[in-house]
Amino acid sequence: MMDVEKEVVYWRDGAVKDLQFADRLIVREEEEVLYCFFFLHLTLEKVFKAHIVKQTKNLPPKIHNLLVLAEMGKVELSQEQVDFCGRINLYNIEARYPNLSIPSPTLQKAKEYFEQTKELVERLTKQL
Repeated sequence: MMDVEKEVVYWRDGAVKDLQFADRLIVREEEEVLYCFFFLHLTLEKVFKAHIVKQTKNLPPKIHNLLVLAEMGKVELSQEQVDFCGRINLYNIEARYPNLSIPSPTLQKAKEYFEQTKELVERLTKQL
């Protein structure tokens, strides 16, 4: 039988670590911006998966779509947060499969997305 609390902690702590890593990538400036977006996506993915485990008492699915994961975890998002997750989903794909005609992220955009991700993660981890 799965230890639900241990699994929730695993996903929550992974989200926190990935957010810290994304912050370090921003400091490295332009050369690492796309990877910063990838780790911001991974941060949100992990916090949503923590919610899935908490809600379902099962392991989360091996998928990456933030909107689907949020729904499965019964995470309430504002329309602004839904839109944000939709946009950040694109960078998960771009980091894995380059040249998909997604606008290149800027350092300024990375800083904005970092702050939005941090704010959302802080709210969601308090609910775990």
